[in-house]
Amino acid sequence: IYGDDQLFPHEPWGPGWNQDDLIYRSGAPASALVVNSNEVMLEISPGEKPGDPVRAAWREDDAYYQMRNEAMTVEGDKDTLRIEVLPGGEAVRLYGTLGAAMRPQGIPMAANDPGTVAAFRFQRLLRERDIEVAGGVLPRHRQLTLADEPKTRGEGSATETPAGTEIGRLLPPPLIDDLRFLNKQSQNLHAEVLLRRLGMIDGGGSRVEGLAVIEAMLDEAGADRGTWDLSDGSGMSTYNRVTPRMVARFLRWTSQQPWSEGFRSTLAVGGVDGTLSRRFPDTPLQ
Repeated sequence: IYGDDQLFPHEPWGPGWNQDDLIYRSGAPASALVVNSNEVMLEISPGEKPGDPVRAAWREDDAYYQMRNEAMTVEGDKDTLRIEVLPGGEAVRLYGTLGAAMRPQGIPMAANDPGTVAAFRFQRLLRERDIEVAGGVLPRHRQLTLADEPKTRGEGSATETPAGTEIGRLLPPPLIDDLRFLNKQSQNLHAEVLLRRLGMIDGGGSRVEGLAVIEAMLDEAGADRGTWDLSDGSGMSTYNRVTPRMVARFLRWTSQQPWSEGFRSTLAVGGVDGTLSRRFPDTPLQ
């Protein structure tokens, strides 16, 4: 079974991302094949008594990675657990301590190779339904080339249609629904995938092609090129820079567009929802 994510070039992480962020859901790798937001869930609870190993297991459909559990249960309610996994690796190391009084918790971790993990999940679902599967699971990536650099508008490369017989299709909801989820929850993966979708308007879906579309929009909005510099779609990159004045002017420009109300509806509301649900409650700013 192949996990084929060749719709976009294989650029799982943005430049300037912190290695520590790549372990957790905030740094889930971008991919054209996305299942469960490219996350796997590690379920953790203390042992029966101090001195016992911490109980750690993958959620039922996430048992792709090997587990090296070195964490121990201690008295009290302190949590010093740490997780270690190398980029591209298939083994996760859990170490540190967890208090016996702590409640069970789930730790969403980034799936290192979304295509392979998607194929693994599909294989498991087939076997659960008594469908014989010969062989293992493999990814299919499209490596980044010079052809993925920004092109003159209208000169983009065409995306090849995979060979074979289509047996099923998942239809997406309206784009505005995903934009609301993306902005209100500050969902990094969805922002990275959207950047690559922008790159497919006139190109092959690369990060730089998506950034070229954003640059054209900001130019239309009158944003001086010296007031901003972007390297990814989510804001995770330490290379990203924008001036406060540019942001204010850009937001004013959006308010004058015919789609302004739709855009405004995607933003978190102070004291109400999204990332601002706990900010400004019971104040004039709610």
